[in-house]
Amino acid sequence: MNERITQCVLGAHNRILAEKHIEKESSIDMEIRPRNGITSESIVTLLLDIEDELDIDLDEYLPEIRKCRTIGQLIEIVEMACKK
Repeated sequence: MNERITQCVLGAHNRILAEKHIEKESSIDMEIRPRNGITSESIVTLLLDIEDELDIDLDEYLPEIRKCRTIGQLIEIVEMACKK
């Protein structure tokens, strides 16, 4: 995995965790679930933060992103978007 992309995604997720007062640290194995701070609302914030930081557009990857079960899977999709 690309270190810059990994740190961007983990950092964006950690900010969401902190905002929701969830005392966890993001990891590639963490599930994308409400108990880990990811709701339908916060996923939008997460994706927008990633897009802004990496200067990419994830719109065409939304069907794949919806299927993600872990932060690591999300990172893989972001890596694909960065290669375009």
